[in-house]
Amino acid sequence: MGPQKAYFMLILFDSGIQTASFFWILSPTVSKCPSLNLNHTHPPFKPMSEEKTSECCSKFRFDLAFANLLLRLWIGLRLVGAGIDKWRAGSCWGFKGVGPDGAEIDIARGVTFSADNYDKKLGAIAKLTFDKGFLPKPLCDLYAKPLGYILVGVGAWVIIGLLSELSLFAAGLVFLSLGVGLATLPDDTEVVLIGIQILIVAAALATSKHKNFSLDGLFFGRKKSD
Repeated sequence: MGPQKAYFMLILFDSGIQTASFFWILSPTVSKCPSLNLNHTHPPFKPMSEEKTSECCSKFRFDLAFANLLLRLWIGLRLVGAGIDKWRAGSCWGFKGVGPDGAEIDIARGVTFSADNYDKKLGAIAKLTFDKGFLPKPLCDLYAKPLGYILVGVGAWVIIGLLSELSLFAAGLVFLSLGVGLATLPDDTEVVLIGIQILIVAAALATSKHKNFSLDGLFFGRKKSD
């Protein structure tokens, strides 16, 4: 065998080895090798495990905790203040007078809180809603009579933060009922302000998982940590 023929046979032998290696990689026997197994099934990819998610959600977040506290205080104080005002009559500087030198001055007049003031003010609200709107009078009277107690009770409930989600939902229903009553009146511009209050309640509900500064956080949060 000449040198040229021997060199040609060596090239064919080397090409055969490369071809055999290529088909061996694509053959089903590769399943025996886990690292090269194309049919090997892997568990579905999870961006974040449930353990990491629960750990992330259980961490104390100062920003969300303070946001929830501020929102709850605003909602609760707004309701309590509006409720207490239903028993009020008069103001500290209620009317004008003439001083010794003939100049007009403010004359102080005492503020009173009583059940008579409550009946008069709520009666006037029910009458206005009936006269200017289209709701029946019995319904207006039925809603107006306990309104002050509802405002104070729900407001205090939101402030202390006991069953926070339920108290905020109750506050949202109170604001919604006030908005429905105002919507029946011809001048319904105040409804926009009621809508803003409902958005604030929704924001407080969205941060209710971080109710650390509340009775829920004091009692139930301690149980979870134990």
